[in-house]
Amino acid sequence: MKHAWPWMRDRIVRASLGAHSPSFNSASVHHILTASLRGESDLNRWVRALLNSDLAVSAAWPSETAVRVSYRHRKQARLIKKMRSSIAMMEDASESDSWKDAFAFSRRYPRFGIPYLRAKWLSTKAAPRVKELAENNSFTSFAKLFLFHPLFTIRHVLPKIQISRGGTEQHEQEKPDTSRDAGPQISMTEVGSVSDDADPLQSIAEAENIYLGRQVVSAATRRIDANLFSGPDRDNDGFVRLMLRESYHDFVLPGSDERHHVVFEPRLLLHETGVAQIDLVLSAETSLDVRQVLAMMWGPEPIFVRSEVSVPLIRGTLWESTADFSEGLVDAGQRLGFIEHSEPVSMQDLLHLHLFAVLKIIKRSYKYWSSYPVAIVGPNPCCGPEDWQQTHQEDLIRLTIRSSHDSELAKHVTPPADLSLSRNHSLFARLGSAIYLQWSGSPPKGITELDTALVLEYSQLLYVRLQSLEEDVSRIVSGERRLRARYRAAARLFSELRQRDLRSGEARDIVRNVLDEFGASETRKTIETALSLSASSYSARSAERAAGRAWWITLTATLIGLVVALPQIGLLLASVPAREPSESWPLIPLRWLAGQGFWGSWITLASVVTPLITIWVLGRFWRWRIRRLPSFRRGYKWPTEFTFSDDEFSPAAVNQRSIELAIDISGELDRR
Repeated sequence: MKHAWPWMRDRIVRASLGAHSPSFNSASVHHILTASLRGESDLNRWVRALLNSDLAVSAAWPSETAVRVSYRHRKQARLIKKMRSSIAMMEDASESDSWKDAFAFSRRYPRFGIPYLRAKWLSTKAAPRVKELAENNSFTSFAKLFLFHPLFTIRHVLPKIQISRGGTEQHEQEKPDTSRDAGPQISMTEVGSVSDDADPLQSIAEAENIYLGRQVVSAATRRIDANLFSGPDRDNDGFVRLMLRESYHDFVLPGSDERHHVVFEPRLLLHETGVAQIDLVLSAETSLDVRQVLAMMWGPEPIFVRSEVSVPLIRGTLWESTADFSEGLVDAGQRLGFIEHSEPVSMQDLLHLHLFAVLKIIKRSYKYWSSYPVAIVGPNPCCGPEDWQQTHQEDLIRLTIRSSHDSELAKHVTPPADLSLSRNHSLFARLGSAIYLQWSGSPPKGITELDTALVLEYSQLLYVRLQSLEEDVSRIVSGERRLRARYRAAARLFSELRQRDLRSGEARDIVRNVLDEFGASETRKTIETALSLSASSYSARSAERAAGRAWWITLTATLIGLVVALPQIGLLLASVPAREPSESWPLIPLRWLAGQGFWGSWITLASVVTPLITIWVLGRFWRWRIRRLPSFRRGYKWPTEFTFSDDEFSPAAVNQRSIELAIDISGELDRR
């Protein structure tokens, strides 16, 4: 009873507060896919390829203030800059009302300056005389206008003049209204200036907003990243953040027939250590229950029924063959096709669609990947924050660990630690996911969500880099260059594991908690042990190489000594006595060698060295002898394959998990 009392007390408290199911008024889930890539990394080349392929729309480097785009937009950017500069210079010339500034504007921008000079000349010289002619209606005014501006008079004034032969009254009725016909005609057609109610800078700003609208998220992300983090990665451009093309999707949550629409604005991070990270945000502004939030957080949940994607995203995939482009829709210069999915697809499928599109362009493959959802939800105010956590404790634990919706939690499962330092929201981050609960006020939307998402993205980036380094050092190498590179990578990564790059104490607590959940400390010990073994292997290999060098030095010295001893061998052979009847047989070959003259010494030396070399070569051949190769044959592959359907595995499922086995034997039956 001692251990059962806290659990019973909680049940009594929940019953007294009123049993009800929690609901949420909104949910936004960041699905963060982090993949470790194979091969060497080249961020500059990768970014240029992604921008040129039109899959990425903008790229933000940490050390730059501008946003990078594809080189094909260079012409438009220069044109907009030139037009803005020309309009600003024209306005300065108009305000100063100086001919000097007008001629300077005409020299710099002749295409706009010549019409401007003409308009200025007409407004300052011709317009007063036209006004005088309209007021006086005299031959003197007309002659003066014709004398100073003959071409203008012939072209614009004479066609408007009507000569009357009647009386004065008729002449007054039929005389041309020069003030109405000539004046306005000059100002509208000949001066060529922009009307007063149309602001040219406003028109240029609207044109530039089309380009800036696709870059604002990259700039905002870089700004938030600079506020949260520091360190050499950001000073030396150790990574780059890109915005990929948008896509549009409809999804249906379990327990409801309502269709929700979402626009994906994928964010991509490429790190110089060979890590790619993609973030897709799934959001819904409607009333949700726990089961539906779990479905949004569960990556393999099949909820998407319709998609609208552009060609760069699905080029070369099976989606391209099923997409319908008959409507002729265009999104940012690329054809947009829609796909009605015969079977709903999941967020995991869409994450991999984006990942494969990126990998195809940068020509890389991945070793492994991990997905981490971060949910930002707003609970309905059914009760206060403390009461909500107490009343809906099981649902809170279920959301945090993504437990099954209809299963009962064990009594020993405790609520996770709240990592937030603010009373208006809570943050729970565990091994498989994180959830942000907004207790008061509105939950963050759009760009403001990145304050939380970027911190958890950083924790995933550190863990995948730690995993990659663990896999690399597990292959013990004795090369000095590779060993030094691994030591440098380990020293750099271990310093980042101390959260030296995080500016906020709350962010440090979040990252430290997530890394502890992933077992980063044990992984670090494995890396340190592997590096120590690599160092020992390198020392043993160095000693072996030193011994080998000493052996070759000794052999070389011996050969040199033998060559130097050749004259002495010749003298020794020359001292062999003449043949006697009772001599022993070993003197026979020596006497033969002595009879060879100069070559006798070399033959003697070769007879000693050749057996030694033969023995050494045979020993090497024995060490490198051909052994039996491993067999790749695994037995006969039976033609009938098994297919398992495992659909009821989501935490949002209401029924028990079931696995169905299907076997396709139609071919065998036909053959029978």
